[in-house]
Amino acid sequence: MKTQTKLANALKELMEAKPLDTITVKELTEIVGINRQTFYYHYKNIYDLLTDIYLNEVVLGMEEVEEWRPALTAIFEYTKTNFAFVKNTLTSAGRDLFIEFLYSVTYRTHLNILKKRDTNNVMSHDDQKFIAGFYAPSFVYLVVRWVDNSMREDPKEIIELVAAIGSDYLRNAQKRVINYRVARGESHA
Repeated sequence: MKTQTKLANALKELMEAKPLDTITVKELTEIVGINRQTFYYHYKNIYDLLTDIYLNEVVLGMEEVEEWRPALTAIFEYTKTNFAFVKNTLTSAGRDLFIEFLYSVTYRTHLNILKKRDTNNVMSHDDQKFIAGFYAPSFVYLVVRWVDNSMREDPKEIIELVAAIGSDYLRNAQKRVINYRVARGESHA
């Protein structure tokens, strides 16, 4: 196992039990069995390691989703499985790292769903990116709020409320943007 992977696993393990801001490089290197210089060869500090973790973290099953419900469900499952790590990140100076990670995951997922639905290739990539960028922060807000509230709400209830507000939000947005472009006499071709 690579040193970076060992350090990432050690940091995640420590963050299960204690705040990020109290974890030291010395603790990490003792767990992994390396010297401090080896840590600093790979990372500037613990936040650099945390950044690397979130840059390489994945939410399982997101590439296959074709609708928003399974995507949001997978995100809640990831968050629940990694709750202490995520909560600890959100209550530290690394808060933005989790938010950026979540935004990236939800943005790419929305974009993939839109691409899969555009079988006739009638929507420009820029319009798909605009729609994905418009809706991704909503998912981020829902999950961060849920974690900040110590997961008191049932994720299924949150998902049902989203469905009540706009279960076909992506399909409707796609249609409306296409109609908007047609009405303006624009096309992406």
